[in-house]
Amino acid sequence: MNGWLTAGLCVTLLVGASFPRETVQVSPQSLPTPTLKITPAAITFPPQPVDTLSPPQTIMITSSGSADLQIRDILTSGIDFAETSTCGTNLAAGASCTIAIACKPAISGPRLGTVSIVTSDPGGPRLVPLSGAGK
Repeated sequence: MNGWLTAGLCVTLLVGASFPRETVQVSPQSLPTPTLKITPAAITFPPQPVDTLSPPQTIMITSSGSADLQIRDILTSGIDFAETSTCGTNLAAGASCTIAIACKPAISGPRLGTVSIVTSDPGGPRLVPLSGAGK
């Protein structure tokens, strides 16, 4: 589905004593739809000493649809990444907010994770890949 919902309506008009039928087709109407836009699509952190917190990098989310976007949850996976956000629970159509992500590698070597952003966008939850390395 492309994110637009449409509805058609067929109306039957009863006219005159003999009730002849005339059908009128009404064109579909687009319903307001929340749409989530995320930039950047992925974050890569430079190598970071084990057990030290990196400077944060930010993800901007924008409500780019025609309806307000409900933000239901923002989660990071694993023990190597943490997030804070300015988003709240509702983002007006056209508005933006930021999610700050930091990396604190638990062990040396490659570290992988995701930020899951769960909203009212009909496209479902979005995942932003995260990568870094402990040194």
